[in-house]
Amino acid sequence: MPDIGLCCTDDHSLCWCATLTQNLSQRLHFDRITKGPNGLLWSEFKDFDEEQRGRVEDNHWDGFNIWMNSISEARGIPMDELEAIAMGRVWTGRQAVDNRLIDEIGGFPRAIAVAKELAEIPADEDVEIVHYPEKRDLLDMIFGGDSSKSALRWVLYKFIREDLAQSIRLILDGAPVAVEVE
Repeated sequence: MPDIGLCCTDDHSLCWCATLTQNLSQRLHFDRITKGPNGLLWSEFKDFDEEQRGRVEDNHWDGFNIWMNSISEARGIPMDELEAIAMGRVWTGRQAVDNRLIDEIGGFPRAIAVAKELAEIPADEDVEIVHYPEKRDLLDMIFGGDSSKSALRWVLYKFIREDLAQSIRLILDGAPVAVEVE
C-alpha cells in the first residue's frame, strides 16, 4: 500500500517520495452491536445499501469539489484545466511540479523550513516537533485506556496473576525446576 505524503496550503505545497509498505494482518472474529440502520455504515462487515452508497458518494464528491476549487484558486489553474490533469491520475513529484500542482519536491526537513518561512520564524531558530498520535511505551499501550487492547491486557494479567505467580511460588517453595530442551 503506498504511503504518500503531501503538504498543501494556499501559500506553498510540496510532496516527498512514496514508500511501499506491506500490511500484515490476521483474521479475527468480531461481534457487532449496532444502533440504527447506519450503525455499520463504515464497517468492514457489511456493504452499503443503495441509499447509503448514494450518501457516501455525494459526500465524497462534495468534499472533492471543495478541495478542487481550493486548489484551482490557490494555484491559479482554471477548473477545466485542473480537472484534465487531476481526475483520477497519480503523478510523480516531478510531474506534479511540471503540472503546477505543487511548488517543489522536498522532504520533512524542507517542509519544516517552508513552515518556518511562512510563519516568519527565523531559519536558525529551533522549533518543537510534536508527533501525533503521541508515541507510547509498551506498558502504557497495554494498560492505557484503549479498549481495543483489552484482550491483550486480560491475557497479560492472567499470565502474571496465575502462571507467573504459580511458577514463583514453586521456586520459592524449593520445588525442582524442569526445563525441556528440544
